[in-house]
Amino acid sequence: MDCGSTLEARGWLQGCLIPKESAIDLLEQEATCCIDIDQPALADDDFVLVVASQSCDIARNDVPSVQMLVARVIEARDPQKSYNAHPRVLDTYVTQVREDGLNELSLRISILEKVFVRKEHLVSIDCLDGIKWGIQEERSYRNWLGEHYDRPALPTSFNDLLKSSDRKLKKAAKQSNDHLYGIYIRLNPRARLRMLKFQSTL
Repeated sequence: MDCGSTLEARGWLQGCLIPKESAIDLLEQEATCCIDIDQPALADDDFVLVVASQSCDIARNDVPSVQMLVARVIEARDPQKSYNAHPRVLDTYVTQVREDGLNELSLRISILEKVFVRKEHLVSIDCLDGIKWGIQEERSYRNWLGEHYDRPALPTSFNDLLKSSDRKLKKAAKQSNDHLYGIYIRLNPRARLRMLKFQSTL
């Protein structure tokens, strides 16, 4: 059976959402591989699965599985977890088109809670209907997936210095808002780490 072609024809793409009822059935499949997922606890949560595999991999018949991530439905998004501000958690939203109008669905996605499902188990599953990603949100999700594996690894000695650095930096980071894009630090790999001094105009 050409499962990839079938899924492509049915509109399976990166970012598709699987409703909880179908997700629980998929998690219980013997061939499903769950990583860092507490299934009994998850069953009590309001969640969906969001497709992480690239759309081209879903369509290819020689790729046997589709990767998904756990996305919990939340009341309010945290700015410190939105738009790739956090490497392991992403707060985002999609718009669901329903008969009674538009519904904004806020999600908290964990990069650690992974699910790999064989494609033959997906051909009879319907994605959540009427889901629309905003342009910025969809781009953020894709970038966040890639950046998790491409981000620089800072040495423990640097992190220790950062913890003991100027309080103003910590305060600025914690109180980040839409006008603060980032705090940048230039490191010289050949220089010895020294106590860091920061200034903030915030």
